[in-house]
Amino acid sequence: MKKVRVKTIKEEYHICDECNKNLARNSCPNCPKDLCSDCGMIDYANSDDYPDYYCKQCWEFRKPFFKKIKEHEEAIDKLMVDWETKCKKKAKKINEKENITGSK
Repeated sequence: MKKVRVKTIKEEYHICDECNKNLARNSCPNCPKDLCSDCGMIDYANSDDYPDYYCKQCWEFRKPFFKKIKEHEEAIDKLMVDWETKCKKKAKKINEKENITGSK
């Protein structure tokens, strides 16, 4: 009799914590809930390559904070523009000085 080695493959499936029906595809980044694509609230506005999926409870908790977060992001963007403008003005002065004196 010939002995054969067989590998056992263990697959783990996560069921959506919201509907308890579908296979979970994502997890809420703020709590440990696993979510299917139907139950996850997708945040397209605040995503990079892949959008975040939030559970409905965290999505509702997020609403009052999101307005404040957006205001701060706009303030940060304005500061970045001010910084870049100041750098460009400084570079322009240096270039003008080099053109007048001919030195570097």
